[in-house]
Amino acid sequence: MTVVPFAKRKTKFEQQVAGVYECLPFNSLEEGASKVSKKLGYSVPAWELSLILSRLRHIARTDPNRFGFTVPHARRGNRAPDETGPRFVLVLVSSSEEPYFDDSDRQQVMAGAKGSVGHAAAALGNEATALRLALPYYVDAWTQKRVRSFARRIEQLAEEGEELRGMIDDLDNGAA
Repeated sequence: MTVVPFAKRKTKFEQQVAGVYECLPFNSLEEGASKVSKKLGYSVPAWELSLILSRLRHIARTDPNRFGFTVPHARRGNRAPDETGPRFVLVLVSSSEEPYFDDSDRQQVMAGAKGSVGHAAAALGNEATALRLALPYYVDAWTQKRVRSFARRIEQLAEEGEELRGMIDDLDNGAA
């Protein structure tokens, strides 16, 4: 699989994605924003780089061959003592192949996956609680029943997410 030559990129977003590609890897959004800004010749703040990466991830899911790569979610917070390598790394994708990343980036890819699963599980748990708290305000018994059932299902997904997060943690610690 080949990535489309950057000279053929036309839109501002395509140029920004090309800049990201050429500047990877990097350790933080701030570092990446600085590198991409230098590459493109204009300021790309960290918040904008975050949006570019989010849009790139969406495109990698819906049209994997458009750019041919993505940047997985990265671990947040302070660096762990045993943490190695840059946090923001390139992962090649296509519609016919499994995503590919350098083995040296495995730790960072796993840390990003763990963070994504943890975030999703927490968000689902919070939404289940919010739905339960709203139940008394639904006058219709049928609606209450449906909302209660839906809240139970998303709470189960949240619990599965926490279990999966633990499994990823175990893999990350070499327990597998």
